[in-house]
Amino acid sequence: MNVRPDLPRIAPQCQADVQRTSVILVHGMLASHRSMRPIADSLSDLGMHVTSWRYSTLIHSIRDHADRLARVVLRHLADRDVETLHFVGHSMGCIILRQTLLRFRLSGARFVMLAPPNGGSRLTRLPSGPLARWFPPFAELAEHRDSLVNRLPSPTGLDVGVVAARWDRVVELEATRLRCSHEHLVVSATHQRLPRHEEAVRQVQHFLLHGCFDRPAATQRSDPRRRAA
Repeated sequence: MNVRPDLPRIAPQCQADVQRTSVILVHGMLASHRSMRPIADSLSDLGMHVTSWRYSTLIHSIRDHADRLARVVLRHLADRDVETLHFVGHSMGCIILRQTLLRFRLSGARFVMLAPPNGGSRLTRLPSGPLARWFPPFAELAEHRDSLVNRLPSPTGLDVGVVAARWDRVVELEATRLRCSHEHLVVSATHQRLPRHEEAVRQVQHFLLHGCFDRPAATQRSDPRRRAA
């Protein structure tokens, strides 16, 4: 069942800006673009133009996926009808986006990460033996400090929000955090259900519209322990 939360109110003067906003969605490992449909539908209802990018999750490396995704980003940036470009990823999709965005300098962009394995994934603890060479992402998402994900530079020039799943058996809660200033929120959901969870969908909407999550002012701040250098 698709989740369709109540639409946030948008001031009339902002409606035109929303209609010139595009969002690229990137799903996670062992999922498809359909897993992001509740988010896609909710953002389309706001008037944003949504691209839910498809890719084969296991048979290519994160770098290869990022090379392909970069061409999609370039097409959006060349579109004169697009004034602002935002990004939403789930799980490995967040890391593909991080790798992709290293080559761009974007103004006014916002990036919401859902259950991102920024410090690696628990799945990589499983022994893969000779199959490892057939599934490059497993090595790239390893939890040790020399893995691709742990050597990726932190996102810069973007407003970044992280939504973690409280009952996540794929990514440790602490591993969802970044080493730069960012918003961090925990939702009572599992890793797989997070992109379809009503509260997560609502928070994605709010962050892309306002650059922050919707919660009491007392907790509306970036992670105080992880400030940008």
